[in-house]
Amino acid sequence: IAAAKEIQRATLAADPVGESPSADLDASLRPALLRLGDRIAWLLQMLPPRTPRGELQERARQRLRTPGLSEGARDRLVEAILALSEARRAER
Repeated sequence: IAAAKEIQRATLAADPVGESPSADLDASLRPALLRLGDRIAWLLQMLPPRTPRGELQERARQRLRTPGLSEGARDRLVEAILALSEARRAER
């Protein structure tokens, strides 16, 4: 949720006369956030159960490149994905 808010704020703050015009919240921004959520869900499903943590981290970082998402927010998302992956491993 925090990452989505960050993307929303960054996108809506864009200069409308610059290279990146502000996005319409309903027409483009929210669908983009849904696509990011879909990528996260896909990552969780596709991560092999015994992949080393460093490899998982790099794969997640590559897949979560999204305009308006800071490196810090992306790192927090990656850590959350890794924690969920480790919890999934523990269940098996």
